[in-house]
Order: sequence, then structure tokens, then C-alpha cells
Amino acid sequence: MVQIAIVDRNGFVGVPIVLMGSKSTVRIVTQTPVQAFKMDAKELLVQLNREGKLREVLLRYTQALQAQVAQSALCNPLHSIRQRLCRWLLMYRDSSQSDSFDLTQEEIASMLGAHRNQIGMEARQLSKRGLIQFRRGTVSLLDQVGLEQESCECYRAIRHWTDELSEI
Repeated sequence: MVQIAIVDRNGFVGVPIVLMGSKSTVRIVTQTPVQAFKMDAKELLVQLNREGKLREVLLRYTQALQAQVAQSALCNPLHSIRQRLCRWLLMYRDSSQSDSFDLTQEEIASMLGAHRNQIGMEARQLSKRGLIQFRRGTVSLLDQVGLEQESCECYRAIRHWTDELSEI
């Protein structure tokens, strides 16, 4: 299992329905407790067929999610574990709107398709440089600018698309 996208507080799961599909091709996992609204798929389709704000927002979000998935597909084979870890931590921070969150190195390794010892080694290096802090399943981001410098360009590309599509 490798993570291909993060759905934030403004997002939704169910993109296949918006695209007139019937089933998701991916597994959806929540990393942290979330509050969510549940809507029947048939009712969602009824609402989508109306030319309203909900349709516009869902279609824009679908495009942003598609850009994130495509960028992740390019990032995973091309960039180092450190760059991908920094990108992922920054994206998770943006999503959770918090500089600190409960995740183990094992969970992060699973999401990045890496070994736990690789994540541990990179986390120690980032910690020595004062960028992050790991403590018993909690990671804290201490220097966002430094993490952005260590991250690959994929983080900035994803942020660009997300910001641009949310402004329309």
C-alpha cells in the first residue's frame, strides 16, 4: 500500500460517483479521527445534475485531487525518501492545519512505500537539523520553510494546483 493523495477538510471521498463511476479503485484510510458528512450516492448524483455551487466545488476538488495523484505518481519513483517524507509531512500539515500530529514512523513508512528504518534514519537527520521532532508516535514540524527547502518540487506543484483551483 502506498499513499497517493491526502483528502483534507475541504475534500471528499467518492470521486468515482462524480465521474459517473460506480466503485472506487483505491482503498480509503483515515489516519486521524475525522468528522464527516455522509450522503447517499443517488442523492449526490441528483445534486450534481443541478447547476449549483455544490457541483462546481466537487468538480474543482476532483481536478485538484487528480493533480495530486498525478504528481504523487511522478514523485514516488523520482525523488529520494527524504524529499518525499518532507513533501508528505508538509501536505499532512496543510491538511490537518496543525504542526503536530499523531503518526508513527511505521505508518509514515507504509504510506510512502518505504521501510520503517529508512523513515527513522531520515527523521533523525531532519530532527538534528531542527526541522521536525518525533516523540512516541507524535511528529511535530518545527521549521516549515526548512522542510519546504528539503522537499522536492512536487509539494509546491500540488500546493499551486490546490490554491489555484480553490480560488476559482
